Order: sequence, then structure tokens, then C-alpha cells
Amino acid sequence: MTRLKKGKIFRNLVLLFVAMYMLTIFTSASTNIMPIPAIPSQLDVNLSGKGQSINGTIFLSWNYPQSDVTFNVYRNKDSDFIPSKRHLIARNIEDMNFTDQVHKDGEYYYKIAAINTWGKIGQASLPIRISVNVEPPKAPIVNAISGYHGKIILEWEAPKKAVSYEILKYNILSYSPLTYYTYKMGSTTDTSYEVQYNDHMREYTFQVIAIDALGRKSAPSKVVTGICDLVGPEAPELSVDATLASEGKVILSWTTPADSDLVSYEIYR
Repeated sequence: MTRLKKGKIFRNLVLLFVAMYMLTIFTSASTNIMPIPAIPSQLDVNLSGKGQSINGTIFLSWNYPQSDVTFNVYRNKDSDFIPSKRHLIARNIEDMNFTDQVHKDGEYYYKIAAINTWGKIGQASLPIRISVNVEPPKAPIVNAISGYHGKIILEWEAPKKAVSYEILKYNILSYSPLTYYTYKMGSTTDTSYEVQYNDHMREYTFQVIAIDALGRKSAPSKVVTGICDLVGPEAPELSVDATLASEGKVILSWTTPADSDLVSYEIYR
């Protein structure tokens, strides 16, 4: 091969290398000058119940001026978070809406970022705060007070989120102590409930269920037992101190009957 031919081949290779290099630079420059996507605007949450999610389901929707983009959805428990992979819950969504599901009560914050056709991620939207109320109230702790004249009083402290209560009559079947059934015998918005029976010294058992504003029910409380007492307490032994009678004062004192659950007295003259 002559020197002339070798020089021509070398020159062609150099020109080819230069052309490929220029193409690489042009492609890189074209990528770098692509505009970063705008921020999704008017991020909105479609909810019922004044900002609470519907049983943990959250509906997000937003507006965006372009149609050739996709979106990332980010979620965190703090409002000032910087979106990252650990906050990412949905990637490259084509629609401008998203449905999320959470399973614990609390405050959740969402941000949306647009992604252009070149894969660049724009600045995220401002956060939107969602208050999630998905857990039912806890079962109340109930006390049964065995009153007199057939009264049994149930009392409990209100669990968090409870607004009303169902009172259940709990019955153990006589032929099988391991078998029982319950039925609703009443309801109340108070934290006490009074029942009246006529079978002297018979035991009655109950449970209470707490209900929140959305109608979700707690598990039944532990079973409590009250005794129907139709007789009432024994009469106290009374003593009178009249040493101050000249001053218009009479001091009464008495012994407390053996009934440990006696809570008050009535005085007659």
C-alpha cells in the first residue's frame, strides 16, 4: 500500500472521529438545555369529613400545564422533608391523580414532582397535610356497681375518639360454661348506664362497646358482673349527742353497715 493511500485512510478516520465527537457534544448540550419541569400547581385533596381520610384511603389530584410529563408522589410524616427515594411511594404516574392507602392514625404530608421526557425531575410542590383517622376506639374499662333495690350501675372512662356506647347483655349458657351469647340491651352517650332487675341476689354480666364519630366500633370490653340486691343495706346504729342542745345543735353519729359498697345516707327528722 502506498504512502498516499495510507494518508488518505488516516485522514478519513480522523474526520470520522471528529464527527462522532461533535455529535456527542451536541447531544449532551441538547440534553442540558432541556427545561426543568414546572412545579405541579393547585395540589388538592378530595376528602369527606373535614379533611379526614376515608378509612385510610387518600385521594390526591393536581393540575399541570403540560401533557408530556409523568409524576412522582412522595409521602412523609414531617412537612419540611426534601423528597428522596425513601419518601417515594409512586413513580412515573401518567395521570394527574393518585390514591394512597395508610393504616395508622396520624398526620401525613404529600408532595408531587413532574418528570419530563428526558427524565429530569422538577421541583416538588408545596406539601399538603392529611389527617388520617383509621383506627377504631379502644375498648372501655368497665366497672359494675351493685346498688340496692335491684339497680346495677355500669361506669367507665371514655376511650379516645369514643362518642357513644353500646351496652351488651352477656349470657353464659347453663349447659355449657364455655358457650355464651350477647345481645344489645341499650346505648348511651354518657360514661355510665343503669339497669334494673327483680331477681334478688342474682348475678348479671355485661360488656360495653365504644363507637367513634364515623361509626367504627371497638372490641367489647372485658365482662363485668353485678348483683341484683332487692333488700338494701342494714339500718345503721344511730347515736345522738345532745350536749349542745341548748345551743340548738344535735350531733348524730352512726356505725357503717357491713355493706362495703355503701356510698351515701339519707337523714330524716
